[in-house]
Amino acid sequence: MKQVVVQPLPEPLARAGMTFSEFADAVQSNESNAGGGINRPRRATDGDPSRSLKRRPWDEIRSIPIKFAAGVEPLRVADLARVQFGSSYRTGAATRNGQETVLGTVMMLIGQNADKSVHKSLPK
Repeated sequence: MKQVVVQPLPEPLARAGMTFSEFADAVQSNESNAGGGINRPRRATDGDPSRSLKRRPWDEIRSIPIKFAAGVEPLRVADLARVQFGSSYRTGAATRNGQETVLGTVMMLIGQNADKSVHKSLPK
């Protein structure tokens, strides 16, 4: 699924004296948003939530004013974040030893014998 990804940049945010939360709040207050996916830049167990913006075109999202200071021009999303087209991350894959594999799930009725249910489900 195609989406616009707004990825805050730590150094410009620090120079502007803003936290990631303040940046997200400023973007959210200027735009309708929906739940996003998970950024997985490092290990599979790490994940930073992201938001996906809707309604405005990509170039307008880059122009959203974020912070007004003593200068004439406000800081905009494009000054503090990378804005690009992306796609949602695939989730739900099962892996074993770093390789994708097939995962099976056994459902058992309440009150039944777990040992019999599992042994009947195993391949011969």
